[in-house]
Amino acid sequence: QTWPSPMGFLADLRKKVGEELSKNAELQKSLKEFGQHDAIKSARETAKSATEALKQAGAKAGELASEAKSKVADLKQSVAEKEEVKGAFKWADEARASAAEATR
Repeated sequence: QTWPSPMGFLADLRKKVGEELSKNAELQKSLKEFGQHDAIKSARETAKSATEALKQAGAKAGELASEAKSKVADLKQSVAEKEEVKGAFKWADEARASAAEATR
């Protein structure tokens, strides 16, 4: 499984938010120029979609952070288990060496 790059994820998020803000700015400009009711409605909808995009991005970031924590914990456990096995082999080697010396 490939993990999305946190920097790439943030760059995409910034791009999306920038696009939404740009759209909102264009609508605000249109509103000033024409004062149309539809422009007000579109600006509100754009603001709502930008807010929703931010909420979704925040939720996704939380999921990624949770998955990362879980993976780190799994890796730490795996390393600890490998260290235990190494210790057991070292102890066994020392025991064999001691037994060999004792039988001489």
